[in-house]
Amino acid sequence: GIVKSCRVHDTILDFIISKSTEENFVTLLGVPILTIGNQSNVVRRLCLQGVEEGNSTILAAGLVLSHVRSFTMVRGLLEIPSLEEFRHLRVLNLKECSELKDHHLENIVRLFQLRYLNLEGTYISKLPEQIGRLGCLEVLDLRMTSVLELPASIVNLRKLMHLLVNNDVKFPDGIAKMQALETLEGVRAYIQPFDFLCGLGQLKNLRNLVDLEFYCHTEEHNKAIVSSLCSDMGGLPQKPPTATPYCGGAQAGRPLHPWGFTQSACSVSGWNTRVKWKAQNQW
Repeated sequence: GIVKSCRVHDTILDFIISKSTEENFVTLLGVPILTIGNQSNVVRRLCLQGVEEGNSTILAAGLVLSHVRSFTMVRGLLEIPSLEEFRHLRVLNLKECSELKDHHLENIVRLFQLRYLNLEGTYISKLPEQIGRLGCLEVLDLRMTSVLELPASIVNLRKLMHLLVNNDVKFPDGIAKMQALETLEGVRAYIQPFDFLCGLGQLKNLRNLVDLEFYCHTEEHNKAIVSSLCSDMGGLPQKPPTATPYCGGAQAGRPLHPWGFTQSACSVSGWNTRVKWKAQNQW
C-alpha cells in the first residue's frame, strides 16, 4: 500500500512543536505544553486546538491576526473566530469543524488572497453567492458537506485547479470557463444541466476526473451521454492522455470507442456506472 502518514515519538513531537513556535513558524493555541507568553503576537500560521465554548483565548492572547497566512482549526472546536480579521489569509482549513455553520462564511468573499479552502466534513449547506470573487482560489474541498448546489458565480474562479464535491451536487452553467481545472471529483451526470455536460469536454487541463456517475433508464442512454462528452473532447490536443478509467455497474461492460484512448480503455453499461479517469502524461 501507499504510506500516507507516520507517527513520531511524543518527545520528538514536543521538540518539533517547541522549535516551530520558537521560530514563529506556527502559533498553536490550546496545546497544553505551550503557553501564550512563549509565542509571538504577530501570527503567520495559526492552529487552534481544543478551544472550549465561550473561551476568549484569541482575544486574551492579544494576537495580531491581520498577518495570518494559514489558519487551521481542528475538529471539536466550538469557538469560530470572525474571518474579517484574516485579511491576508491564503490557506483556510476548517475540515471536520462540527460547529461551522453557513453564517460563519459570510465574510469569506473578502479574503481575496485565499488559495486553499477545505470545508470537508462540516455541516454547511450553501456557499456565499459571491464565492466567485475569490479570484486566487486554487483548491476547494466540499466533500461530506450538505451543499447540494453550487452558486452561479463559481464559474468565475478562473484559477481553481482542484474541485472536490459530493456526487449529489448540482453545477451551474458555464463550467467551460473554468479552464484551470485539473481535478474534478464527485459528479452525477444525470442531474447536471446540458451545458455542464458539453462544457466538461472543453476543460483542456483536466487530468483527474473521479467518480463521474451515470444513472439512466437504459444502456443506450448511458452511451448517449458518454458519446456526447467524448465528442466534445475532440477539441483537446490530438495526442490523448495515458488514462486509467475504472467502471462498475450491474453488468459486465462493453468498450465505448468515442473516448479516443483505446478501444478497451473504458466500458460503460448497466444502470449505475462510475468512472474514474486519471490522465498521467503531459499534453
